[in-house]
Amino acid sequence: HHPATRHVMPVRQALGFPTIFNLLGPLTNPAGARRQLMGVYDRRFLQPIAEALRDLGAIHAMVVHSNDGMDEFSLSASTNVFEVRDGKVIEEVFSPKQLGLTLAPRDAVVARDLEHAAQMMRGVLEGSEQGPPRDMALLNAAAAIVVSGAARTMEEGIELARGAVDSGAASETLRRLAET
Repeated sequence: HHPATRHVMPVRQALGFPTIFNLLGPLTNPAGARRQLMGVYDRRFLQPIAEALRDLGAIHAMVVHSNDGMDEFSLSASTNVFEVRDGKVIEEVFSPKQLGLTLAPRDAVVARDLEHAAQMMRGVLEGSEQGPPRDMALLNAAAAIVVSGAARTMEEGIELARGAVDSGAASETLRRLAET
């Protein structure tokens, strides 16, 4: 390859492993968001990140890591959550079953590539996908809804997310965002 035409890979991707910048990026928070859902790639960072968000003035935040190693809520294992609310940090564990969702293997929600990911998301939003990808989307949307203040509990957040998908509101919002 000629050097000028070589594809430049982001440093974090080129390193092939998570770095401290994966954690520091969301903490720098240039938009000044005081409500945040943040996944971390290693369980040992849950508490320090939650405490940092609390000290930075977060109104409501969740820092999450699932027991199958994902940096988001999972359907295949319980998820450890450090929740920042009212100046306090509370540790919680959520299981899919406890939230009324069916356990599913991690492979059922992992996309093969970008096109597959887009296809799964379209299926969820259009209602043709009723399996684990839908439940995974509802679960993580629920956490964002709780952090936003629109729901008090994860169960309530799941119901609001389900309503937004089933009514077509979520699909319409995505369509409008795509146009801007």
